[in-house]
Amino acid sequence: MKKSSFCIKATSLFLALFALLSLFGCNKSREVPVDSLGKTVVGTVGDHDVYYDEFYFLYNNYAPSLSKEYGEGTPEFEAAMWETISKNIISNYAILELCEDAGVEYDEKKLEDDVQKFIDNTISASFDGDRDAYLENLDENYLTDRYVRFTAKVDLLYELLPSAYAKEGLLIEDEIDLYKYYYDNFRLVKHIMIVNGEGEDKELNRANAEKARELLLSGQMTIDELIGGSPAFNSNEDLLIPADGYCIAPGTMDKTYEDAVFSLEDPFPKNISKVIEATGEDSMTGERHSAFYVIKLLPLTSQYIDKHYEDLHDDYIGSFINEKLEEKKAELTFVKSDFAENELDINDLKAPEKGTDWIIVGLIIGAAVVVIAVLTVVLIFVFKNRKKKKLLRSLLFQKGKNND
Repeated sequence: MKKSSFCIKATSLFLALFALLSLFGCNKSREVPVDSLGKTVVGTVGDHDVYYDEFYFLYNNYAPSLSKEYGEGTPEFEAAMWETISKNIISNYAILELCEDAGVEYDEKKLEDDVQKFIDNTISASFDGDRDAYLENLDENYLTDRYVRFTAKVDLLYELLPSAYAKEGLLIEDEIDLYKYYYDNFRLVKHIMIVNGEGEDKELNRANAEKARELLLSGQMTIDELIGGSPAFNSNEDLLIPADGYCIAPGTMDKTYEDAVFSLEDPFPKNISKVIEATGEDSMTGERHSAFYVIKLLPLTSQYIDKHYEDLHDDYIGSFINEKLEEKKAELTFVKSDFAENELDINDLKAPEKGTDWIIVGLIIGAAVVVIAVLTVVLIFVFKNRKKKKLLRSLLFQKGKNND
């Protein structure tokens, strides 16, 4: 009876471990480890280590454009790549340092749970719940699950900055003061945008932008007629421009575009920009390309502010934090590690691989130990049971023989 009870308990333990193993195997929010290469420190930003998988992602994002400009594998390409990565790699760590400076308070466990929810939602919404498809997409985009989780954590902390700054009294709260800030610092504009799409004649696009500007300056067409794609001259490719224009906050747009906007002033023709080239988003595809712009400054009215008050308030907070972020980024530098200096070949980067999932390994070993234990007990029980039956048969045979 005791042996049978022990067998049942051991079997139950094995089944529980097997169920737990299955749970971890299908848990789509569980972190996927990265191999030793992916976790190798390539440098530091302040007190923060920078890992190879982040460096690898940034390299592959900038390599296509830099290789076109300098030629892949050339000394110029290598120098430009290091400079570009060093400049851009500090962004996440600047946010972390801003949070530390502002005294952002958060619960580490809740933050981890929120990151897992983000991963779960991403897999459910973008990959129909298919975790393997999510992991394949990471590989295709030079990402690791570790780095995605890290950036998600940074984004979640970034969202806590406004309340921290408000708590310190650094944000404007008075409505009258906010209106004054909008008048002094925001600019309302409309623009004509001509995107330099793949394979398009860039000089022809520039000529069309210049023609649109001439029509605007001469008074032959209004900005709204040009934006609307008049049959007489179909110029604009920003199909999503609001009817009452864009309100631009400092530090929130492409710098070239923003500089052009804040150089404009009333009256006409000083409120019309020259043709500028800046980065823009194709409203049809969502892809970012260079584009030619002709920008017109509009009067910012109290009616516009009343109508868009909440959006303007969000833009104000974003502008305030962005200014702090730029100041922090200017303070920080990326310092290469010995590995980056002596072993990393920027012209021959290896892709980081998935590392060993020690949770699964531990569960498999635990399950294996239980299986062995169960089998051992069962074999002992069976052996002893057979021995008892053999002895019983012997006794019965001897008793029958005595009766005879």
